Amino acid sequence: MKRNGLWIAGIIGIAVMGAGFSYADTWTVGEKWTYQHEGAVPWRSPDQQIDGDRIREVVSVQGEGEAKRWLISEIWGNESDRAGSQHVDAQRLYDKMDIPNGESVPFKPALPFDYLNLKAGEKKDYESKVTGPDGMEVPLKYSAERLADETIKVPAGEYKNCVHVKSQESIIFSREGQELTITTNRESWYHPSVNGMVKEIFSTKMPMPDMPESKGTSSLKAYAKKKAE
Repeated sequence: MKRNGLWIAGIIGIAVMGAGFSYADTWTVGEKWTYQHEGAVPWRSPDQQIDGDRIREVVSVQGEGEAKRWLISEIWGNESDRAGSQHVDAQRLYDKMDIPNGESVPFKPALPFDYLNLKAGEKKDYESKVTGPDGMEVPLKYSAERLADETIKVPAGEYKNCVHVKSQESIIFSREGQELTITTNRESWYHPSVNGMVKEIFSTKMPMPDMPESKGTSSLKAYAKKKAE
């Protein structure tokens, strides 16, 4: 169970890393978001905090039109086991993830990389399954709701009329014949001037009654986009 728990925590921590706007055709190689992170890391116990910044970067772009795909990496401080990359398609869905041990894990059906196609007040539910390197298949359930736009202040500055999304991700697995669920609730804010996420607040509840909620906040401190040659 320890090994299973490790890959589950790892892939979910990477998978729910947030996203940009519905401007995917503007993502370019080297586009980078650096976040000041405070508190615990998603899907980990409250005492497991990171040393350093949370960094997201566009690693590669391939194909054209409906065949276009982006590889977007996510690094949490200096913890190599928290690094990973998502494969995002032209419909802004991800169907595969590269994890630190060099393997890739599939998601079927593909899940939204973000929820920013939601209209104001709209709610939507998603279900998928992920298969780990050991063949273990785990159900995933996501839900999201777009709330009223808000103005947000972060180290990188003030951003007016941010898209505000509330979401929940649940992973369901079995241990010794008992079904257990890990649930993370998030609030995320996005702005077109940085082509992505400005701030995120999360809390994770583990299925152990003696373990407190794990909470954390990521706030944008720098955004960089390479100029077209």
